[in-house]
Amino acid sequence: MRAIVIGAGVVGFHVARQLAEEACDVVMVDVCEESLKPAHELLDVMTIVGNGAAPQVLEEAGVRDADLVVAVTERDEVNILACLTAKHIGRPTTVARVRNPEYTDQGRALVHNQLGIDLIINPELLAATYIARLLRVPTAIEVGYFAGGKVQMIGLRCTSPLVTGKALKDLDLGNSLIVALARGEEILIPDGDSRIEQGDLVYVIGKTGNFERSILFAGREHSQLRTITIVGGGETGYEVARALSDGRRHGISLKVIEKHPARAQWLAERLPHALIIHGDGSGFDLLEAEHIQGSDALVAATGQDETNMLVAMVAKRLNVQETIIRLDREEYAGISEAIGVHATIVPRLLTASTIMKLLRKGKIHDIAFVQQGRAEVLDAIVSSGSPLVGQALAGAGFPGGAIIAMLVRGESAIIPQGATKLQAGDRVVVFAVHGALPALEKALGL
Repeated sequence: MRAIVIGAGVVGFHVARQLAEEACDVVMVDVCEESLKPAHELLDVMTIVGNGAAPQVLEEAGVRDADLVVAVTERDEVNILACLTAKHIGRPTTVARVRNPEYTDQGRALVHNQLGIDLIINPELLAATYIARLLRVPTAIEVGYFAGGKVQMIGLRCTSPLVTGKALKDLDLGNSLIVALARGEEILIPDGDSRIEQGDLVYVIGKTGNFERSILFAGREHSQLRTITIVGGGETGYEVARALSDGRRHGISLKVIEKHPARAQWLAERLPHALIIHGDGSGFDLLEAEHIQGSDALVAATGQDETNMLVAMVAKRLNVQETIIRLDREEYAGISEAIGVHATIVPRLLTASTIMKLLRKGKIHDIAFVQQGRAEVLDAIVSSGSPLVGQALAGAGFPGGAIIAMLVRGESAIIPQGATKLQAGDRVVVFAVHGALPALEKALGL
């Protein structure tokens, strides 16, 4: 498979690395030679300095033989034009990152695929959708849904002395399974004798909604969030508020703090059921004056990472239980965790994950990156060519670094046991550490 990645930023680098690791022939294009250096030095890819929207540059990159063109530069117009030009010259699947909602709102040409772009990705909308999902599952740090919504994954920070030090085989979690423990820089695929340590990030996969016992890890009871404050009324903040606006029927009270007066007025006109506050949400005095300490959750969604972390720190000082922040730079995730942030959302990683789903379409139904891409959850169909078909899992030699968490057969979703035998056509949800994917795909016959 030949792929062209236009834009050598964080998203472009991440996508190119994933493609190269899956034995794709990758060409990276960027107007800045300096931006291409990390890819040139660290990845097995070809690099070209030039405008990825220019026909001659695309020809040089081999667009006539390309299967995939991914345009993820910082400029929407360049990404759109690059995809259109690639389609005109060749027949690749095209993906464009587009931030401006004016290009992607319902009713626009791009939405209806009239310009020949196969997938439009709006990072802000992806981030907002994920934040809204987290707010609907309090105590969870990460959330994912698989197998048509039958299977759910949640990540929980272990703070409870009730489970600390206990072996997994002694924990009764009902119809769910602990699939991984993230401890410092290490991700462990546990067995029954593994023990939970204070501060572990515990990943649990099970039937959707059946996590009543798992929330014990968080050290507090699950309770619905009633009052939510959003700091930053940009695209992410607005989309989160819009996603939550139907919650007013369930008693959700929503505040949005925006420092730019024109934007605050714009929000007030479009979010009639939210309280819009004009002011600087990074200031302690304003947050205290607006009774943020009474909020169940706070979302920091400004365009500045440092501001978002500062807001989170103030919110923690005011005893807000749930704090979620948007980050452009994933390297700040460790810092945000250290200051007590409940969850961090990195739009660039969500963008890369969405692109990889398209790449694997047909073989894998869904894929979610966890731990900033250090592990993956896959939703796949077992092929008739899988060497595991007809064998008991206990002796089948399943790849190390991976675990089948759930098996969906017909309408039933079950946790497989050692004696379980896979059948061709079974749908499985698998947790795998980074690097285990090639062996896992071979084992499942993908």
